Amino acid sequence: MSSPKPILEDVTSSKLDKRESLILAAMKVMREKGLAQCTARAIANASPLSKSALHYYFQDTAEIIVIAFERLIGLYISRITSSAKTGQTPIQALWNASSTYLHLGSSRRSSQIPMLWFEVQLEASRSGETRMVRHLSDQLYEVFFELVVATGTEEPERKARTLFSALPGILLQDSMQAIDLDKCLEDCLVSMGFTL
Repeated sequence: MSSPKPILEDVTSSKLDKRESLILAAMKVMREKGLAQCTARAIANASPLSKSALHYYFQDTAEIIVIAFERLIGLYISRITSSAKTGQTPIQALWNASSTYLHLGSSRRSSQIPMLWFEVQLEASRSGETRMVRHLSDQLYEVFFELVVATGTEEPERKARTLFSALPGILLQDSMQAIDLDKCLEDCLVSMGFTL
């Protein structure tokens, strides 16, 4: 009896490079234009490959969108976590993570980034395919929950949920009219009983 072939045996590095190129192009389109504009044609136009290549390397456009979005959120979580680690105290760590969340999503960086997460959540809700969005949301929430717990505050779960709900609201506000993100964050944390 022969042993099973490795899963990636027939995938050459050239194929992986092309697949990766398409994923990176999809990430770029999502960041710059939003979910609705992340079409097969837009992805192909943002990459050195053709639209037919996308369909060769992926089952459909939805597959590459899911992969690209998961990567974007992974990078976002990584940046937030790294920022928290620079805090000298637990409250500074919480501030750094929250501020990074806001500044990476600010409409001043890109007019589409604040809405991307909302677009994906809305689309997932409409389609009933919420597993991936819930999983990513839970990962991000866990980062904030751990930071809130580290402050030693009372009712950390309630405060983490409140903060986790407030941050997207601040971004939505900023997308409609530029606001002082740090002042909004300060007001939010102080209203929750944190001493800055």
